[in-house]
Amino acid sequence: MIATPRPDEPERSFSERYADMPTGQTPPPVKPDDGKGGGGRRTRILAGGGLAIIVVAGALVGSQLLQQIGSSKNLPSAPAGAALASVDPAKGVLDRFWAVVTDPGLSYHVTSSGSWSGPDGSSSFTSSLDVAGGGYAGVITAKGRGKPVTSQVIRIDPFTWTRTGKAAWTRITSNDPKDRSQPFLFLDSPSALAYAGAVARNGQNLHLLRSTDGYQPYVAGLLNLGTFLLSKDVIRLEIYVTDQGVPVEADFLCDGGGMTADGKPVFRGSAQRMFSKFGSKFTIAPPAS
Repeated sequence: MIATPRPDEPERSFSERYADMPTGQTPPPVKPDDGKGGGGRRTRILAGGGLAIIVVAGALVGSQLLQQIGSSKNLPSAPAGAALASVDPAKGVLDRFWAVVTDPGLSYHVTSSGSWSGPDGSSSFTSSLDVAGGGYAGVITAKGRGKPVTSQVIRIDPFTWTRTGKAAWTRITSNDPKDRSQPFLFLDSPSALAYAGAVARNGQNLHLLRSTDGYQPYVAGLLNLGTFLLSKDVIRLEIYVTDQGVPVEADFLCDGGGMTADGKPVFRGSAQRMFSKFGSKFTIAPPAS
């Protein structure tokens, strides 16, 4: 529930799995930014059934009934070529997933860890957030060139409050989509995901959903960046969900900015998210002071 704001494997990690991934040819020149990160060459760290019905016609008595029960020859057979009704399991999982994540009152806990390297250096981050509808609250720790910095954060659209240590809270107003918790992982269309099969992961029987070319996320929001202005050359999101479509884990990879002289991405970032406590009641409220 969001309070009204005041007016004033042992598996390898995701990044290790893709560390040696072929990167292909150098992409075309970078175009101007489209608002989701598509041009320029700078990055900045974020500070803060069927039911079968059998109709029996006529009546059988005595030994005739017993004879029919005991003989399979008297059982009716399906017409040649008849097909049983079936449901596509892939569609079922996808439908249940979308029903879960598009609920306006969606709530869950998420822990994240990620890193990136690019023209501005490198950085890593961890976070632990309670999410309720369009708001969230928790802590984010980022490490760049200096010591790690841990900040508290509260988001009630369009306001974001942050503070480091015992410093005073700072409030900003932001309509930047990268700061929002909805849509879930910036998945704004069913065409952005495809069913990739049933998998066993960390002792669980799950289903893998993988992004398509239709997935165009806000990279900055997924990698804890202030902004992302490079070309998006490789975008990959993998989500592991239960039979009920509830997300358990999400792994994200982004290569951008073209290639270096030695054939490596100018920018590479990855992040892993672990989800829990779906449906929990979290109260996201402005800071007390």
